[in-house]
Amino acid sequence: NVGIGTTSPQENLEIHDATMSTISLSYAGGSGSGSSIDFNLRPAGAIASPLTSQIKALDDGAFRQNISFSTKTSAAASSGQTTRMMIKADGNVGIGTSSPSSALHAKGGSIATPADSSAFLANATARLVVNHGNEYGAYVGYLNSTNDAIGIQSARSSAQTGPLSLNPYGGNVGIGTSSPNYPLDVRNSSDINQTFRVFYPDASTVEIGTSRMSTGVQQGLFVNAQTLIKFGISGIEKVRIDTSGNLLVGKSASSFTTAGVELAQGGTAGKVQIQRSSNPLTLANLTDNGNILNFYKGTSPIGSISVNSNYLGVGAGAVYLGYYTSGSTKSIIPMGNATGGAAVDAIDLGLTSVNHKFKDLYLSGTAYAGGIELSSADEVGKNI
Repeated sequence: NVGIGTTSPQENLEIHDATMSTISLSYAGGSGSGSSIDFNLRPAGAIASPLTSQIKALDDGAFRQNISFSTKTSAAASSGQTTRMMIKADGNVGIGTSSPSSALHAKGGSIATPADSSAFLANATARLVVNHGNEYGAYVGYLNSTNDAIGIQSARSSAQTGPLSLNPYGGNVGIGTSSPNYPLDVRNSSDINQTFRVFYPDASTVEIGTSRMSTGVQQGLFVNAQTLIKFGISGIEKVRIDTSGNLLVGKSASSFTTAGVELAQGGTAGKVQIQRSSNPLTLANLTDNGNILNFYKGTSPIGSISVNSNYLGVGAGAVYLGYYTSGSTKSIIPMGNATGGAAVDAIDLGLTSVNHKFKDLYLSGTAYAGGIELSSADEVGKNI
């Protein structure tokens, strides 16, 4: 052993100093010039290229040096050197590249589509793992040669996959934005077809997202599925939209006899169907007297059903038939409008036309007509 600064060298060459030991490799300077530390293999027989690895400092032409770390390209004795890591003079570090363009620039891995998780992990470009034999961590690599997708997979080195959390202790996550305003903020720079997409093995698709078809003209939330869309609470279905476009509430199939609510595309049962064993439909006007249900033919109003404190009216314009209840008084009355307006000598029962007359009128009490009182005892009443 050779010792410099020590009388008891422990290695082939040991340099010792009381404060700091330094080895200085100097060169005359100039771009491309430099110094290196070479590691050589020197067996008994001659080898064409015995250099096995090298640390080299090269002048970059600006009075700085880039430091490269190289090893043999292959296991062949005559193979040359390949730069495995480069530390540039500007501080960028490259692994697998001699021209790093960021603080850490890693390049490597396969560009073939991996067949499974094992292949993905084996050919990953980078892995960030904990100090454990199973190497739990995140693996980054090439995923799909069709669209050049890159994957990030949480897994063990044994290819057993695991959960992946983003900002588990708080903070917003942005996709397509550098300024996320929500726990998950997904945006598209073109504002066209912003979507989440989930594919299932049977090739059916569920797509949920927002849509802006052109310059803000059409916006909103959309859900698209090949079969049907279901909404549930606690694992129990409550609402669905079937393949025909029918909206079903409280039922899973379009039927005129099954309890539930249905907004139907067509069919003889009608466009709106409500089936229940009792009280199938309730309409409530919370504040005002007036119409509670309006009827139109196209865009033209035809009539309405109205309510107020004591009336339920059915009619149109100034002709309403009212059902009046107040204490012991119960009457069917003419009304001049939907809110129970007066109607005296204004509404007829039937028409003079032969086609618009009632047949018989049966009374158990008395009929009053223009001041004339007719009862069942009056002979004239029998001939009316």
